[in-house]
Amino acid sequence: MNSPIVPEARIGSGNPIELFYQAAAASQDQLALVSAKTKLSYHQLERLSRQISRKLSRLGIKKGAVVGVDCKPEITVVIWLALLQLGATSLSVNRTILESYGEHIDFVVVDDSLSRLKHKNVVPLGVEFFESLDATAPLDEVSQLKHNDLVRVVFSSGTTGIPKGVPFTIEVLLARIDSARSNWIPIQPFMSMLGPDTVSGFQTVFAQLFTGNTCYLNDGSSGWGLIKEHGIRSIKTSPAKLADLVREFQPSKQTSTFQNQLSVIQVAGSLLSKSLAIACQETLDVTPTYLYGSTEVGTVTRGSFDQSRPNSVGAVIPEVECEIVDEQNQTLLTGELGFVRVRRTPMAAGYWKSPTPTETGFRDGWFYPGDRGALEIENRLVIDGRSDDLVNAGGVKVNLAKLDQALSDLSQLTDVATFEFPGELGEPLLGLAFTAVGTIDIPEIEHLAQFHAPGVRFNALVRLESIPRNSLGKVLRHELSVHTRGEPT
Repeated sequence: MNSPIVPEARIGSGNPIELFYQAAAASQDQLALVSAKTKLSYHQLERLSRQISRKLSRLGIKKGAVVGVDCKPEITVVIWLALLQLGATSLSVNRTILESYGEHIDFVVVDDSLSRLKHKNVVPLGVEFFESLDATAPLDEVSQLKHNDLVRVVFSSGTTGIPKGVPFTIEVLLARIDSARSNWIPIQPFMSMLGPDTVSGFQTVFAQLFTGNTCYLNDGSSGWGLIKEHGIRSIKTSPAKLADLVREFQPSKQTSTFQNQLSVIQVAGSLLSKSLAIACQETLDVTPTYLYGSTEVGTVTRGSFDQSRPNSVGAVIPEVECEIVDEQNQTLLTGELGFVRVRRTPMAAGYWKSPTPTETGFRDGWFYPGDRGALEIENRLVIDGRSDDLVNAGGVKVNLAKLDQALSDLSQLTDVATFEFPGELGEPLLGLAFTAVGTIDIPEIEHLAQFHAPGVRFNALVRLESIPRNSLGKVLRHELSVHTRGEPT
């Protein structure tokens, strides 16, 4: 793996914002932040963030304040820098997070004065706010921080209910940035196609801006615009977003003069289907690389997709310990299937202000991500689905994640997700949600499902315009059962 040619991003003590200021001093005219609508140089980004720091400080935001941010991606990044200068803690907020954690959030910053988010201290970034910046002097003072000061909270996927907040202290932040640079920013220019509210997107922002590189922000509609314009060579994405890239590129492959410069495509968030991996290889001439990990710990494994073992997610990276244990937490032997647990130094010891404190994957210095798997030779991890994806529907045990992966190979379906829902008597039933173009062959779908899960039966088939997913591309299964009320499609 090639290493990025960037200065070391380390700071012994104090505020990590100083790393951004050092990069800005050395790269004043270089592009710092790029989106489909915005291009800011390091000089412009530094001045703007310092001006906003002063404005926010006048509104009462200071060191230790917890500030929710609900803004467009490019504005979000500027606010993060401004808050870091003040020593405040930032987090990406939405209605669910506000309902669950609102009492612990001091301010909410939004870039739309008509935002529907309700909070006692809403800071609207409207036209008046930005126009007033011309008369606002940049703030020079930088809040001093200690290694255990909290500066960021990143929420887990929330696929099974209320998202859990993972605290990032200065120490953890810098360790995770170093891990990002060494494990999944192999070649510049690099772009994360996962939004800045995700753990990958957030780490990418700081990893790039602290080292003098350009941070590219995908607006969620299409990645090819930025990839083409800026010659992006490596990306990190989800299977769902990769499928969009492949579909968008396929029609123009034979007619366009555009030369695809992508040489590294890394996939995180969920397992790849064999058909998508093959389409990526045939269309983009790149074999996808798996990145398996969690918000709580970060990257755990890295490895190229293997068609013969599509559930093999690569080898455990050196800075992480990974074990497979049984229900009594006894370590299993190579190749034995059990529960995955991981740890690294440093890492969070628990969740931030958890509304459900008894629900935790942190135990005895380890984190249990809820996945089942096995470690094979060369410390390669094979994932056998999540513990909460294993359901018993009609007396048949079904691994939903593996069934999703198998059904994704059907060309007639453009997206698919299986889910559990209660019957009239509360009994567990199995549903299939899908998106498709044109008619579908239900017997073929059922035949493939039976092949991979003998005895399985779908009690509801639900055709949707889109499968509900979070910003990491993970299926929000708990949102699918609502579609079974009434007559299924």
